[in-house]
Amino acid sequence: MKVSKLVKQYITDINFRKAVFNEPVLDVNNLSWSEVLDLLERIENDLSPENLTCDGEIPYAQVIPRARFLNAVRDDLDKMNDQFQIDFELNAEIDQELANERSA
Repeated sequence: MKVSKLVKQYITDINFRKAVFNEPVLDVNNLSWSEVLDLLERIENDLSPENLTCDGEIPYAQVIPRARFLNAVRDDLDKMNDQFQIDFELNAEIDQELANERSA
């Protein structure tokens, strides 16, 4: 699955923080569906007013570009999630057809 530059940048930032705490990093070229869902959840958390403004510590001029970036990343991750859903449903249909052929 193709990963956008924005998602790669977001994951690079996350991986930097993970490396600081010796946590396993994400493979940007091999994301699982659960990782995409986790990233979407993380984006929602990052977009909360407290986190978006760093508890009011960053100037408003930095908040707007940050919000635009996070919203663009969320849009790209939503597209990836949709593709995983389509693939999952297609595979389920194929599995059902194969099961029907075997039982016939």
